[in-house]
Amino acid sequence: MESPVINLGDSLDHQARSMLEWPDEFIAMLKPRLLALHSGAALAPADLAELNEYGILQAQTGKITVFGTYLLGVVVQEGWEEADDEFMSLLKGLKGKAILDVGGNTGWSLRHMPASPDEAIIIDVDARSLVLGYRWARQEQRRIQFELGCAEKLPFADSRFDCVICRNAITYMHQRTAIREMCRVLKPQGTIYLRFERIWFDIRKLLHATSLRSFCGHLRDLFWGLCQAVTGWQMVPDNAIQDRNRGGVPNTFFYRCGRTFGTLPQYKVLLKRGGCSAVEVLVPRKVARCLGIPTQHCLIARKVDRADS
Repeated sequence: MESPVINLGDSLDHQARSMLEWPDEFIAMLKPRLLALHSGAALAPADLAELNEYGILQAQTGKITVFGTYLLGVVVQEGWEEADDEFMSLLKGLKGKAILDVGGNTGWSLRHMPASPDEAIIIDVDARSLVLGYRWARQEQRRIQFELGCAEKLPFADSRFDCVICRNAITYMHQRTAIREMCRVLKPQGTIYLRFERIWFDIRKLLHATSLRSFCGHLRDLFWGLCQAVTGWQMVPDNAIQDRNRGGVPNTFFYRCGRTFGTLPQYKVLLKRGGCSAVEVLVPRKVARCLGIPTQHCLIARKVDRADS
């Protein structure tokens, strides 16, 4: 079994670089320890000391740090991904394929495939999540390539992959550009799987906001989503993760566009422009609802073979 590989390029994220040096034993116990903290369970003094040593807990107060909160969010997201029944059904038919996971975070999707594909690549803008996924994949003995990069400029040749996956990351991208790139690297007759957040996701976030700042942030995202839904124009997304990698200066709060909800008609049009045709729309069985309405949809599309058209 070949080992996983990781390419962080010229990322300036020092935390990601330091995570590459964490001991294997600490990586193996990181997830259960974080989940124990999340549930309020007591940890042994030695466990607490290690979490403090690696910057996950504050030395003086014992409270979780910003970095620790980030890692906890990554671990919790892995639990959500495991509950995606529709996607797990799709995975069963992908044996022996070349697969690209765009915005794949820690790579849970490809790390838990029933069988290793011929080629499995995860690309994401978050260097820290890639490192964490790489370290777990190495312990799980999964042959996966973790690549730092953005969906809007995929560093791959045309028609390279049999399947392109993008699960709830498309709304954090410049969607027109990202979908065009996904279609470009997809082989004829290849499959694209999109799971995306609808307007009801934003409304639910507004209804459950716990502070004025979070309410304003969700209202901002809803505003930019409505702008795209009505006009077809989307502001280029910008976020703190990209700032960490490139040392950039954040935009002002209002104009900083972190995410933009998507719509089925919009994605069908963008996929068609890229030579793909939607073949199935799914409503996830396990998904949050707002006023009884699903907050997410899944869309499966296939690239048209020009020889058959």
